[in-house]
Amino acid sequence: MGQRKRSHRQDFLQELGKLSNSITSKKVCFQGREPSSVLEENGVTRLLLRDWCNGNFKTQFNLKSFDHCITLAELADLVVQSSPSIDTTLRRYRSWHSDVYGNFLDHVPSDSTDYDASCICYKLPTTSEHLPEIDVSAWPLAPGRKVGRLGGWRSSMT
Repeated sequence: MGQRKRSHRQDFLQELGKLSNSITSKKVCFQGREPSSVLEENGVTRLLLRDWCNGNFKTQFNLKSFDHCITLAELADLVVQSSPSIDTTLRRYRSWHSDVYGNFLDHVPSDSTDYDASCICYKLPTTSEHLPEIDVSAWPLAPGRKVGRLGGWRSSMT
């Protein structure tokens, strides 16, 4: 597990401990290995936990969201991953001088979809000069065959 994820998990558990301390007025320090039922014993009901997580961490949990969390570490991971206020992605430094050509191409828009026939953005040439012309008037009909009513070929022998 990454260092940032561990630190966010530890911060959440400390905040959860502060919430429990404010309710029961006894000092509680959660490590993450405890089962989720410890919260009920320390005065944090599921309704209070849901409202606290939704308010402090800008999540949108319902009461069933916490059912699959067996330990407090799993609860902390759920809240950290779901919260938009906790920045979990590490921003990569892009030095402009190390790969100038690659960095330039990362920011140039690509028109590759214009030439991909399977894409919805596929564009046909705008002028008819580029399209090949096929002269079908010079095609001979096969001897002994006529065009039937349904548009298919049929033999005159039948």
